[in-house]
Amino acid sequence: MLSKKKLAKDYGNVQWYGKKCHLGSQRLSATHYIVTEDRLYSRTGVLSTDEERIELFKITDFSLKISFGNRIFGCGSIVIMSKDVTSPTFVIENIKSPREAMRIIEGLVDTARSKYHVILST
Repeated sequence: MLSKKKLAKDYGNVQWYGKKCHLGSQRLSATHYIVTEDRLYSRTGVLSTDEERIELFKITDFSLKISFGNRIFGCGSIVIMSKDVTSPTFVIENIKSPREAMRIIEGLVDTARSKYHVILST
């Protein structure tokens, strides 16, 4: 588990933090999701880590995926579509309270779009 102090040191002002669930438990997970005011990070690994990030203002759409098994444990996945070249589809996989996380991220995306004056064309 990443401590709040470590998260703040590495990422700054963390707005939301979650871990990937395995059968309803987050204890065995080596996948962490971190959302700051401007970016979304996916960090995977224990001894060596891989990290992926996406700028929030590049996010164009969200969808929520909750399988029957995940519903039992209160988990789900958020699929994020973006205009990011390296990560056009970004999945926050099997997290606790996915609807709450999606609402938080949607609000931060709207704030980031306003901050950078981004208007999505249809």
